[in-house]
Amino acid sequence: PICMQLPADPNFEFFAVDNVIDRGGWYSQFPIGGPLVLALGYLIHAPWLLDPLLGACTAMALYHFARRAYGETQGRAVAVLFTLAPMILLMSASHMNHVPMLFLTVGALALLTEWERAVTGRRRLLTAGGIGLAVGFAATIRPLDAVVVAAGIGVFQLTVLRRDPRRWRDLLLEILCGVVGVAPLLYANWATTGGVFHFAYEVMWGPATRLGFHVDPLGRSFTPLAAAARAAKYVNELNIFVMQWPVPALLVAVAGLVSMRRATRWDALLLGLFGAQVTAYALYWHDGEFLGPRFLYTVVPVIIVLLARAPFLIADRWGGYWRHAAPLGVMACIGVVRLVPMGSFGAIGEVHQVRASRASFKVDLGA
Repeated sequence: PICMQLPADPNFEFFAVDNVIDRGGWYSQFPIGGPLVLALGYLIHAPWLLDPLLGACTAMALYHFARRAYGETQGRAVAVLFTLAPMILLMSASHMNHVPMLFLTVGALALLTEWERAVTGRRRLLTAGGIGLAVGFAATIRPLDAVVVAAGIGVFQLTVLRRDPRRWRDLLLEILCGVVGVAPLLYANWATTGGVFHFAYEVMWGPATRLGFHVDPLGRSFTPLAAAARAAKYVNELNIFVMQWPVPALLVAVAGLVSMRRATRWDALLLGLFGAQVTAYALYWHDGEFLGPRFLYTVVPVIIVLLARAPFLIADRWGGYWRHAAPLGVMACIGVVRLVPMGSFGAIGEVHQVRASRASFKVDLGA
C-alpha cells in the first residue's frame, strides 16, 4: 500500500510550511491528484516537461471539441488562439495543478462531442466511460472545479437523454467510471485524515473553508458584497491576463455574443460552465492569484472560443466592412501584444515579470 503521510518530526517548527500539516502526521493539504501527475514527470526524470506536454495535448483536445461543435475553420482558429494565449503558455510552463485539470476538462468536452454524435451503442458507452474517468480523476486534482464540470456536462447530457432515452445506460457507466477515477482521492483522504470525505485542506484551515458567507479562517467576515467584488475582480482580470491584448478581451467576446444569430447547445454549455465557475469561486473565501485569476483557469477556453469565433460571428451578422475588419482587428491585437514592448504589459512584459518573481524559487540554498 502507498503511504500518504510521513511521521511528524519532533522538531516540527523547523519544517513548518503554510500548506503542510505537521501535527499527528506530515502530509500536504492538497488533493493527491496533482502530485500523482507530477510523479509521472519524475519517473522520466523530467518533471518540468509534463505541464508543457499537457498544455499541447489540451490544445489538440480543444481543437477537436471546437471543430465538432463549430466546424473545421472555427476549430482551427480556436486552436491557434489557444496556443498563442500568454496565460495558457505561462501556466503551462509551471508546475501548477491547474494545467492537468484543464487537460482533463477539455478532454471530457472533446469526448462529449463524440458521445453526442455517436450512432452505435458501443461508441456511446466508450465515450461515456472516458468522460466519467476524466471528470473523476479531475476531482482528485481540483474537486470544486470537477463538480462544476460534472454538473455542466450532466445537464447537457440530460437534454440529449430527453430526445434519446436509450442513452441512460451510458450515464450509468459514466457514473461508475467517475467513481473509479475519484477513488485515489478517497483513498488518500482515508490514509491521511481518517475519513474518505474529510479533506486535508479542512484539517489545515478548519470548517470555515467551505463555500458560503461566514468568518473565514483568517478571522475576516466574508459577505455577499465581498463575494460580488471577488467575482467582478476575477472576470475583469480576464481582460488583461488571458490574451494581454491592447483592447479588452471581454469586449471582443461580448461583441461576438451580441452578433450571434442563434446560440447552440454548445454555446449554452460553455457559458453555463463559465457562469458556474465564477459563482463557485465567488463563494470561496480565498483570493486565488497566479498569472491572473487562476481559479478561472479551468474555463479560460470558454473566453478563447468566444474570441476566436467573434470575427466569424461579426462578419456573418453585419457583413460588408466588418467581414474584413473583424479578423484583421484580431490579428492586429495578436501581433501588437507579441511584438511591441509595452513595459510590464503585453506578452513580453509578462514573461519578464514572471521570470523575476519565480527566481526566488531557484535559490541555491546549499551555497
